[in-house]
Amino acid sequence: MNYGTDQLLNLLRAVRRRRQMLLTLRGVVMCLIVGAAVLLTAGWLADRYRHSESMLLPLRLSALLILGVALTLFLIKPLMKRISDTQLARLIEERFPNLHDRLVTAVEFSGEGENRASGAIVNRLRLDADRAAADVNLDAVIARRRVAAYGGAALGCLLMFVGVLKWGPDTLFRGVAQLVAPSNLASSAVNARSIIAKPGTARIPKGSDQQITASLVNFDAETVTVFARQLVTVEGAGSSSDDQQGQWNGQVMEPAKEKSDFELFLFNLQQPTEYFVEANGVRSETFRLDIID
Repeated sequence: MNYGTDQLLNLLRAVRRRRQMLLTLRGVVMCLIVGAAVLLTAGWLADRYRHSESMLLPLRLSALLILGVALTLFLIKPLMKRISDTQLARLIEERFPNLHDRLVTAVEFSGEGENRASGAIVNRLRLDADRAAADVNLDAVIARRRVAAYGGAALGCLLMFVGVLKWGPDTLFRGVAQLVAPSNLASSAVNARSIIAKPGTARIPKGSDQQITASLVNFDAETVTVFARQLVTVEGAGSSSDDQQGQWNGQVMEPAKEKSDFELFLFNLQQPTEYFVEANGVRSETFRLDIID
């Protein structure tokens, strides 16, 4: 499309670029707001139900679904919607009523309407529109401060989300870490924190008492808890047998001699037992105590 000296064409291109930037930043802000709310809520739920592995997958899928919908509604769909040169010209003339449809008329007659009028008339319309476009202030059409405001809002949302994770409740960080990383990585996500539990996996006589010790690595905690559950062996057809898992039960450990060490006895173990140790959201591996008759 030819607009004579291209003043009108350059103006339309500039308005289109700024509009695209405005829509992009606005969509990013909305996606960040929705994403932060979804991740923090799902993270809180993930930490609350951290001992239920079956809850993490639905939480991840729900968070991804909501984020995908937000991305589609607020970013992809607005950017895919095409706007014609005529619509852009009308947008400009809404801000400058004194143009009296000169830009719109030039755009329309420079397109399919060019064949409906003589070349001399079309050229005069183009030249007149170019002179009018040269006096249009782009900031009066789409203010630069609106673009900057959305950019600042996007940065503010991102910094606020990071700040909540860093300085907010530990439950939020632990939960978000569990959502985005496997449980064995989430439990040691910060400063390589870990818990060494002993005796680990072992075989013990039936009815005996077993001491569990835990050493905290790279962090301190006031409360350290052992979670244990019995595995009830059920005989199946023939010689096969299956282990049915019970509920996890937590017991607070007692401080040992070293500041970072804790201990607890599991008494009168009659069935195979699984256990792990947790403190401040950091979780050890899950170990098993097998029973020897």
